[in-house]
Amino acid sequence: NPIGEYSTDNEGYIYIDDALPIFLLVLLLVLCAAPLFKVAAIAGIVKSAAAFMGIISDRRITACANRTGDAGLLLLRTAGTAVMLFLISIAMLTAVGKG
Repeated sequence: NPIGEYSTDNEGYIYIDDALPIFLLVLLLVLCAAPLFKVAAIAGIVKSAAAFMGIISDRRITACANRTGDAGLLLLRTAGTAVMLFLISIAMLTAVGKG
């Protein structure tokens, strides 16, 4: 049955088809997104701190903090790519397993 159809039994309970895989997919997305949000928050804080440090600090220290923020954003892109490839591999294994 396609996702979205439901059936009822004699007692009035509603069973949604494929509810467990959808729940597990959402749980997997949340578990994968939490570290990405943390890395993004830290990189954003470091980049904004570098912007505020530029007003009162030496430009070499400001450049160092800015590059540290850039490294955090690079880490975010790398981790995001790894999460995306992980989810694609899970989807491929699921598609092969159903066939």
